[in-house]
Amino acid sequence: MELPTNVGAYRVLSLVDEGGMGQVMRARHRSEVIAERQGGDVAVKVMHAQLASRPSFRERFEREAGVGLRLSH
Repeated sequence: MELPTNVGAYRVLSLVDEGGMGQVMRARHRSEVIAERQGGDVAVKVMHAQLASRPSFRERFEREAGVGLRLSH
């Protein structure tokens, strides 16, 4: 799968890893104000298109995203 240059409001910087569900990329918000508020670079995970049409995979992906949002380091 080709690496996108942008995902939503984020500029993709590099590929971190790719697995069965999708790709994890290092990215930065295009607005420097928001990027600084977020602490700089972030991880963005994009699900493979063929899995996105399957409700069970979408639900699992969304649960995983919710867990990630609750993490604090």
